[in-house]
Amino acid sequence: MWKLFLQICVYSLLSRLYYKLKVWERLVISEKKVHQLEARVQEEQQIFWKYQKRSNI
Repeated sequence: MWKLFLQICVYSLLSRLYYKLKVWERLVISEKKVHQLEARVQEEQQIFWKYQKRSNI
């Protein structure tokens, strides 16, 4: 009886951990995408300002 109870508890804990890891994994991927997008925006802004300077000369 106790063995079954412990198996159920362990399974429950492992499934919660797995779910939390999947959520964490998504957050990390999302954070990486945000950093990539921020870098692209910065690059585009620099290109834009260089073009603006050239066209104002």
